[in-house]
Amino acid sequence: MTGPQVMRTSLCLTLACVVVAACASEHVEGYLAGQCTDGADNDGDTQVDCEDLDCQAAPDCLGDDDTGDDDSGDDDSGDDDDSGSATTCPGSYIVDSIETGGDLALIADCENIEGSLYIIDTGLSHQEGLTNIDELSNLRSVGGDLYIRDNDGLANLDGLAGLTSVGGALYIWFNDALTSLDGLSSLTSVGGDLSISIYDAVSNLDGLSSLTSVGGTLQLHGNTALADIDGLSSLASLSGDLLIDGNPALSQLDGLSSLTSLGGSLEISGNDSLAQINGLASLTGVGGTLSLSHNLVLADIDGLSSLTSVGGDLSIRTNAVLANLDGLSNLTSVDGNLDISGNQALCQSSVDAFLAACTSCGLANTGGNNDGC
Repeated sequence: MTGPQVMRTSLCLTLACVVVAACASEHVEGYLAGQCTDGADNDGDTQVDCEDLDCQAAPDCLGDDDTGDDDSGDDDSGDDDDSGSATTCPGSYIVDSIETGGDLALIADCENIEGSLYIIDTGLSHQEGLTNIDELSNLRSVGGDLYIRDNDGLANLDGLAGLTSVGGALYIWFNDALTSLDGLSSLTSVGGDLSISIYDAVSNLDGLSSLTSVGGTLQLHGNTALADIDGLSSLASLSGDLLIDGNPALSQLDGLSSLTSLGGSLEISGNDSLAQINGLASLTGVGGTLSLSHNLVLADIDGLSSLTSVGGDLSIRTNAVLANLDGLSNLTSVDGNLDISGNQALCQSSVDAFLAACTSCGLANTGGNNDGC
């Protein structure tokens, strides 16, 4: 075969191979878009979609890279390393009057927020007035503080129904439309302070019925409609202070019946309807100061009959109808000073008898009590 003939034959064979290869490629799984996810065996090799070797390098078959970062190598959105879909969300978050909906959407998928969450100043006067926080229904824990403050259109806390713990402080202040705390029914622990302040419509704390421990101070302040605190009946541990002041409708403290010891101070003041404190009957010790003042109808303090020690000062002042100190019959140790004064109905003889029996008490001021009985 001459040279030109060899070249012509070789060229023909090459062209034939190209044609064959091109034809074969048309029958490879994934040659056309969507073939790796259509559920069909497109190349007749009995392997379907991503099971076919020809599809394993296709984007649809690569799967989540799971590198833990939100890098450009991710094959699609919704990975567990994509922001917005992670169950544990690092850092802290603010929901405020600027793009309120966007702020909530950013954490809507969070089950655990490692930092703090601030829901603040989202009043109806702003463009996006906040009326509920239902977008937070996935939330189970907040590692830092949780502030819910100055949201005058917020009507309920139902979006927090799954929340079980707050590692830091929980502050619920100045939410004028809020009528109950029922959305917190799963909350069992608060690592820091718990403060519920300035409400005109919250009449009870039933939403806190699962709460067993508070690591800091418990403050109930300025809640004008609060009539009972029975919702705190599971609270057995309080490491900080207990401050109950300025709640004019509060008539009793029965919800504190499980509380046996208090790490900090106990202050009960300015509760105009508080007639008795029998709910403190299990309390044996107060680590700090004990102060009872300006409770207009408090007739006795028999609820303190189990109390044996006070770690700070003892102050019982300006309780207009308090007639005796019989409830302090077992209190023999007060590490600080005593101020039992200005109680118009309190017989001075009862005060003197208590001081005589207190074997370890500091200096006492006892002026302004009733000397005529």
